Amino acid sequence: AFNDQFCRMLLEEVAHYRESGMPSRAPNSMNNYGLVLNDIGMRPVFSRLLREVFLPIGAKLFGDDAHRVDSIRGTEVGTENWGGSTLDDHHSFIVQYQPSADKHLDMHIDECDVTFNF
Repeated sequence: AFNDQFCRMLLEEVAHYRESGMPSRAPNSMNNYGLVLNDIGMRPVFSRLLREVFLPIGAKLFGDDAHRVDSIRGTEVGTENWGGSTLDDHHSFIVQYQPSADKHLDMHIDECDVTFNF
């Protein structure tokens, strides 16, 4: 799903939106430089990725006992049921990191059941 072409097209779409001058909001309280992809019409794209890619992974790693695996290639996973079998919504965004900006990024806790970073 995340091949070079997809990533290039995603970055191009973000650049086009930025160049349009249309309003945007910070993706969260930690990152000032980013864009909420759901806000620019990309919710359907990431909803499909949630259903077809992330839900199956989430169920295997963080799902209920019927879906969660104990190990992957002999390595114990050691996770619990954190809602991975029932993922049904997303807050998809992209952030930009720069050495001179957002210098105080730190570990945080939010209300997500599961977070995927790519």
